[in-house]
Amino acid sequence: MTILRKFYNGANIALLHMPAPFRRASLSLISRLPFSLVYPSVFMIEPTNTCNGLCPLCPVGARIDTRRKGHLRYDDFVVLVDEIKDFAKVIIMNFAGEPLLNPQIGKLAAYAESNGIRTVIGTNGTLEKSEELVAAGVSEILFSLDGATEESYRQYRTYRDGTGFDTIVGNLRKIVEKKRELGVEKPDIILQFVVFKHNEHEIGDIMKLGRDIGVDGIDFKPVCINDFFESSLDELIARFQPRDWEGCRYKKSGGVVKPPWCSFSFHETEILWNGDVTTCCYDYDGSYVVGNVFSDGGFKKVWKSKKYRDIRRRIVKQELEICRVCDNSLMQSSRILFKDGRNPIDTK
Repeated sequence: MTILRKFYNGANIALLHMPAPFRRASLSLISRLPFSLVYPSVFMIEPTNTCNGLCPLCPVGARIDTRRKGHLRYDDFVVLVDEIKDFAKVIIMNFAGEPLLNPQIGKLAAYAESNGIRTVIGTNGTLEKSEELVAAGVSEILFSLDGATEESYRQYRTYRDGTGFDTIVGNLRKIVEKKRELGVEKPDIILQFVVFKHNEHEIGDIMKLGRDIGVDGIDFKPVCINDFFESSLDELIARFQPRDWEGCRYKKSGGVVKPPWCSFSFHETEILWNGDVTTCCYDYDGSYVVGNVFSDGGFKKVWKSKKYRDIRRRIVKQELEICRVCDNSLMQSSRILFKDGRNPIDTK
């Protein structure tokens, strides 16, 4: 963990317990720090914003996003990686779509890995690309499986082509088997289980299923509930929030527990499939784009631009509307590993 990251974590804990006036004053001071002098180490780079899912809490699945659909091109990705490889530590190849729908996903990941950048790919598991992903040397695959039975799984995850629970479990087995067959260390295959009201009783069952299949670990992730939709936030919390799980994201009285200082102001950045750089992983529709890495002279130039500097200050001070409604939380996923007690990927 870098010194800057330690400072950020410590400052966030202190800020969380400050009276509101002191917190605002402290954030105003922090916003003046020269963040543009240090490049981010974690990049969220979107392979595509197309998805085959119909998940009701996802803007893409719910079809309320308006961005033009497309795929990140391999040649463009090579140019970007060549520029950032000296300071990028992790590339998270996810955002608003299903990454495996990009026909070049294996090549993209392999190029990043060949330049010493750890890659993480999250997938809904509907597409069988086990050989391509394992051969690419992906560092980590986050494989979503939000249910231990067909009944509970389909309460949130549904797909346009009708792909069901058994097919997705089969695809997970194929990735595990391909890794064993090739005798390689990577990828770390992590089963990601988003905890909802309707599946929290299956936590023990998903642990057993994960061990039986042979995954490297399980990530229990708090459900992210936002107000993008027609239903009120209170209605969505009542429908989806777990009753008993201790990792619940929301206070019993309502409202989310979130950090006062967002790491997207200095430590992380978001790049959309077409090269647009936006504020963070919450801007699903690209409403806060600050520049384009392919048409505005590269990432470094965008990062140091006045527009990005100004918006970073506003992020720190929580002046943007997107920051006021953001559902990010201090509460992280709970990861249980089945090998060596080691965390395969640490982006925090």
